[in-house]
Amino acid sequence: MDLTGQVVDEVLSRGKHLFIRVGQASIHSHLKMDGSWRVTARRCGPITGSESFWKPPKSGLSASTWAYWKSSTETTTPTWSPT
Repeated sequence: MDLTGQVVDEVLSRGKHLFIRVGQASIHSHLKMDGSWRVTARRCGPITGSESFWKPPKSGLSASTWAYWKSSTETTTPTWSPT
């Protein structure tokens, strides 16, 4: 389903589950053990596919935690826009 250009109508939370309503669609997101969503201001210029808005510090994380985080995190795409 292509949601390009659609407006988010509502965001509902049920525990760590988020339901993002976009028109007739509902996107389900689970925040896992310590996940979070952040709303940020529109960014100027292109966003590269390897850019991520938040990365945990490598120091202080076990190797298994770091591997889990890397495998379960998506990065933005060049056409990503918060609005």
